[in-house]
Amino acid sequence: MPSRRSFPMLVACLATLTLSTGAQAQQTRPGLWEIQSSTRIDGQAMPDMAAMMKDVPPEMRKQMEAMMAQQGLGMAPRGFRICVTPEQAKRDELPVQEEDGCKTTWNKRSGKRITFRTECTDPPAKGEGEVELISPEAWKSRVTMRIREGNQIRDVRSETQGKWLSTQCGKVRPMPSEARR
Repeated sequence: MPSRRSFPMLVACLATLTLSTGAQAQQTRPGLWEIQSSTRIDGQAMPDMAAMMKDVPPEMRKQMEAMMAQQGLGMAPRGFRICVTPEQAKRDELPVQEEDGCKTTWNKRSGKRITFRTECTDPPAKGEGEVELISPEAWKSRVTMRIREGNQIRDVRSETQGKWLSTQCGKVRPMPSEARR
């Protein structure tokens, strides 16, 4: 496997960049959350994760789902699912899946809004975003990034929504501790 991450992988990571709100945020509910996102690259809509996965051969899909499960992600009809532990909810955080070479800096919270900046080295990318905490059972975020791939610069915009589903996570395991902030 090459050491350089692919552009599509970085875009997929945008969808998993959820939030880590810190001690001042309202408390989120522990349990199963569904994450849905829509991404536009250079103004063109990308298919959602479920649509992309249905075109993958069954054996490869099974491998991809197993890899996702190891990272604490489960497939959903229109996105993926994560499990928030009672400890994470008590600390007012949701898991953050961040790629190697990427750093997210969370800025001060203003009311129900938290802003952040993200910078990655491979491929080079910079962006910013905002998370709106709607309730203990819902949040939404917007991210804009500029990603350099070779000599080309791509503008990426992603909108993500998190919705609490259940106190029970079922088969979705919490993200491993090294995947958390």
